[in-house]
Amino acid sequence: MLRLFLQFLPLALVCLALKALRVRVLAGGGPAILLDALAPDAGLLAALLGLAGLACARWRSRAARTAISFALSLAGLVVLLLEGVALTFALETGGALDHHLFRFAWRQFTALMPLIQSEVSLGQLASLALIATAIVAWRVWQIVRQPLVDVRAGQAIVWLVTGLALALVFPLRVPDAIAAPMALELALGPVQRPVEIAPADSLDLPLYTRSGRLVPLPGRPAFEHAVVVALESTSWFATSLADGRPATTPFLAELASRAAVFERAYAVVPHSSKAFFALNCGVVPYLLMEVRESKPDGVPVRCLPDLLREQGFQTIYFGAHVGGFERWRRLSRNLGFAVTLTAENLDLRGFERVNYFSYEDEVLLAPTRAWLARVVPSGRRLYAFYLTSAAHHDYRLPAREYTQRFAQDERYDRYLNAVRYQDRFLEQLVGLYREAGISDRTLFVIVGDHGEAFGEHGKRLHDHVIYEEGLRVPLLFVGEGLQTSRHADPVSQLDVMPTVLRLLGFRLQGGTLDGMDAFDRGPDDVVRASCWYSERCLAEIGKRRKRISHFSHRAPEAFEIDVDPREQRDVFGADPADSDALRALHAWKAQQLARWRASAQPNP
Repeated sequence: MLRLFLQFLPLALVCLALKALRVRVLAGGGPAILLDALAPDAGLLAALLGLAGLACARWRSRAARTAISFALSLAGLVVLLLEGVALTFALETGGALDHHLFRFAWRQFTALMPLIQSEVSLGQLASLALIATAIVAWRVWQIVRQPLVDVRAGQAIVWLVTGLALALVFPLRVPDAIAAPMALELALGPVQRPVEIAPADSLDLPLYTRSGRLVPLPGRPAFEHAVVVALESTSWFATSLADGRPATTPFLAELASRAAVFERAYAVVPHSSKAFFALNCGVVPYLLMEVRESKPDGVPVRCLPDLLREQGFQTIYFGAHVGGFERWRRLSRNLGFAVTLTAENLDLRGFERVNYFSYEDEVLLAPTRAWLARVVPSGRRLYAFYLTSAAHHDYRLPAREYTQRFAQDERYDRYLNAVRYQDRFLEQLVGLYREAGISDRTLFVIVGDHGEAFGEHGKRLHDHVIYEEGLRVPLLFVGEGLQTSRHADPVSQLDVMPTVLRLLGFRLQGGTLDGMDAFDRGPDDVVRASCWYSERCLAEIGKRRKRISHFSHRAPEAFEIDVDPREQRDVFGADPADSDALRALHAWKAQQLARWRASAQPNP
């Protein structure tokens, strides 16, 4: 047994070292916490060693023991590779890889390849391949040159039992999702931490319906046309609207001087396709990673483009990204857009890629000009939706663009320059509607699809960022005759659709809305949000207090958001209602998932 242990020890030590680095990145802490977190991994490796020892005690031929040694090495190599992937993910995003995310990535591997290629160089892949090859060659040499001798079953059982005890009893100091060895997280996570879905018979929300229709409001509508521009990955704090921020968005600031500005607007889910759905449909998107909304018949309600088309509007979606990403073109059709323009049907000559699935936003200007020249003379009312692309990770700009120095951190500086580029695009876009002669009759809605994090709370990117930098976005309603105002009460992206409807002179009858007119929001209202990563984080945001659940990934938090807008001081538990509010927040998500699933069932 000693020889088997010594042969396996170097591989085991590498696995433990990778886990130690991952825990350090995600949980920090001192030596006691580190030892506590490594216990399950040490237990898993010891259990594998014990199983191999029992097998050797049972099958004593040289060929059998050689095969057992190879199997043990292969198992250790799998553990090592999983820990390597989890560590890379932690270093890049500041988050933990779990079974929900791993399963989604496995199913969407082809779609995610451009993202992987943008983050992992050929040199890194070659290094990983070289390391794996070296480990395999070393183990082959070791097994062939030093075959195993007799192994006692009793010793192997001790290793197995001790290992299982360590592996299956998770530490007390480190959250389960971080403490669990990756192999056990992938195998046991679906059983230990399943998705919470309310029982069908407990559903107390109205089911979604496609029977809604628009009813004209009395009097002349405030606006004839509407244009919504969703600014990719644009946090409130990245714009010139936030106090003390650099001049990244001078045009947006100029618009704000004559607009209704909502200073506390929040994404429902910090992911573009979910925001696209929420902004156009006014109902909570499907609160798991699956983009169910882009499946055939995947939208259970009638959304703004569909409803407006019925009233004679010309509806169009403009995006400089690849339409196949997350089946976006079908999602656009599901929402009811008559025309969808994405990279596949744009003239891309002379334009550059700015990330792994998008081209520069200015590629949309010529098609907009042509579309306006064609439809404005017809006298039809218009609804257009734009999603910009430049500020999406990995924040590249066309080579011809000039840059400014906004931040010392190179990546954050690239991001802020991308936000600045989007602002210039926005100025050109609004200018096209002015040239077409309809800007005075057009409502412009400028909103962020979600924010972006750069380590403010140890997180990066956006999909799992429930803090203000990930959720809080700019929201402006701009148009002639609209009163200039500032609003400090929390509002949601769900409120955009009903607000646009009212300003266009309609109300929804017989349909389903989770949002409300943003101008009717008051100080006692709360909004709710969920991370895109499944079962990762939830938030309830009021005017004065914000509460956050991190599920099994870390302890809950609360912040006095009115005096601590950057969430620096956790005060969870200071308010006796904190725990009850989190239970209600989890019940809200479970109810929303049950509602989606019930609405997807055929009518009796």
